Amino acid sequence: NCGEGTVLKKIRNQKINYLDNFWDLYQQLPRETARYVPKFLAVLHILKDPAKYGITLEEPESQLVYETVTIEKPVQLWAVANKIGVSLKELTALNPELRRKATPATSYALKVPAGKGEVLLAGLNEIAKWSPPKNAYAYHRVRKGETLSLIALRYHTSVSKIVRANNIRRKHFIRVGQKLKIPLRGSSSGSIYASSKAARVPPGGKYKVKKGDSLWLIARRYKINTKKLQQINKLETTRLRVGQVLRVAE
Repeated sequence: NCGEGTVLKKIRNQKINYLDNFWDLYQQLPRETARYVPKFLAVLHILKDPAKYGITLEEPESQLVYETVTIEKPVQLWAVANKIGVSLKELTALNPELRRKATPATSYALKVPAGKGEVLLAGLNEIAKWSPPKNAYAYHRVRKGETLSLIALRYHTSVSKIVRANNIRRKHFIRVGQKLKIPLRGSSSGSIYASSKAARVPPGGKYKVKKGDSLWLIARRYKINTKKLQQINKLETTRLRVGQVLRVAE
């Protein structure tokens, strides 16, 4: 397939400043693009007279009947459904654009089944305001020999999430020293320590660095702030070496 730029380039190569016939370009376009317009035209012809082409179309479903209520705060659909006495499935079907099954923080026209608008307005103040979970992140400094796959494995996340969080255009290209923002899996609060219990502090409050460890992972394991861990061990950087002994308790 091709985009607008390729099509315009094909037009320029014809040395004309207009295009009044798609078929003039048909042979020059990539196969998928060239066939897109004929397929679209074919669909229009079929819809206009399906019997002519031996096609029987199903009757369209009856139009949904609903009312709209303007919501000025984020609320979850299940709470609204409970308040107005309908199923979550029905309310979700009326508002399929709400992928998180909650209204946004801005003013939003929520669709509810017919006859339920006044019910919702009467009980809207009783529905709790919803606060969406905050994404939790760790930060990682790329070391020599590391790849996104290895980093994702270390932090129990995916390469695609790291790519999106850092706006990386070429997922196979990272450089040594680059600071990456790592989305943490299963986090529902802003704290990077929220997802696990603190490990038991080793005897003497000291920990020996193992292969695959990072300062952040160790800090998370023992429920201590990364900067604090760096401070009590007088570390100038976050780099660690296997066998290095760290104090993990003051």
